[in-house]
Amino acid sequence: MSEKKSVTLAFKLCEPEKSKSDCSPIILHHGFLSCKERWRPIQQDLANATGRKVYAIDARNHGESEKSDYFNFDILTEDLKHFMDVQKIASACFVGHSMGGLVVMALALTAPDRVEKLIVEDVSPKEPEQELYYVFQAVVEEQLKCFEESTSSDTEGSMQQKLRECLLRNIPMIPDEDQEIIQKMEFPIKKVDNGFQPLTNLKVIQKVLYTPRICHFPEKGQFNNDALFIYGCKSNFTVMEDSPLISKYFPKSRLFGVENAGHEVCLHDPKGFITEITKFL
Repeated sequence: MSEKKSVTLAFKLCEPEKSKSDCSPIILHHGFLSCKERWRPIQQDLANATGRKVYAIDARNHGESEKSDYFNFDILTEDLKHFMDVQKIASACFVGHSMGGLVVMALALTAPDRVEKLIVEDVSPKEPEQELYYVFQAVVEEQLKCFEESTSSDTEGSMQQKLRECLLRNIPMIPDEDQEIIQKMEFPIKKVDNGFQPLTNLKVIQKVLYTPRICHFPEKGQFNNDALFIYGCKSNFTVMEDSPLISKYFPKSRLFGVENAGHEVCLHDPKGFITEITKFL
């Protein structure tokens, strides 16, 4: 497969109870090693609250989306544009968490005509620190080992718990609020005769984590439509401290901090998250 070729993205669509036919849809983009089911607690309620169609997508090599040997943030933005073309979506409002936030910000800067408004959950417009790559290298290595050692006697519940523990062991200084959420997290996996396999393409992701600058954030450009940055006040990510950088790329941005929330703001307070997005849109 050519590096530049976009892949088909799996998605879940929620229709609103009362549709505003003249409104663009919302597209939700999950974070690294996550999947579209991450948005399950808010997707339908967000559609109803805004009167908009809400799509939750799986990124390439994640969940049920097409697998590829290629994975970087430039390609992920091309996949989003391809998805919009296939679904005949001229422009959309985007909500992106962590990795997904970086992808939708890059899309807004490189193809602003495709982005009506932007909501970014707990991440800043910059390349991740090298330490974060080390963390995910360890997480992916351990998760691969869990799958290799899985047997037919493993249950889905026991397998999910092993994968959660890989995160908890390797991510430093996780806020208590995020630990509680991780303990309920479900990874995309499938049962096979001799155990379990990941739906996420962990072997390719493991390889690209050792590739310099897979997250090459655009150095130029501005998005001059409205942007909302929602962050957790107890998160290890420094969104508030990065407000000058955010303003540089997104001059019409607003920051909103959620008290007692860590990195998983949406899952910490789903109703509050929906309220802020609805007011913003």
